[in-house]
Amino acid sequence: MERFTYQELSNNVHLWSHYLITLGIKPNDVVVLYMPHIPQLLIATLACARIGAVHSVVFGGFSAEAL
Repeated sequence: MERFTYQELSNNVHLWSHYLITLGIKPNDVVVLYMPHIPQLLIATLACARIGAVHSVVFGGFSAEAL
């Protein structure tokens, strides 16, 4: 099990939110997170919320055809 301190979590969320901004994601943009259930999914979700992007999580185990 991977564990993060609050500071590590905060730093990761800031890094991911900066990365999303460099990709051109702005507040009220829609982001779909297609990832397995790993700690980075929570970080990505919090990063979307931090910049104000509407986000939805799709479990990464689904095939492209199922989506």
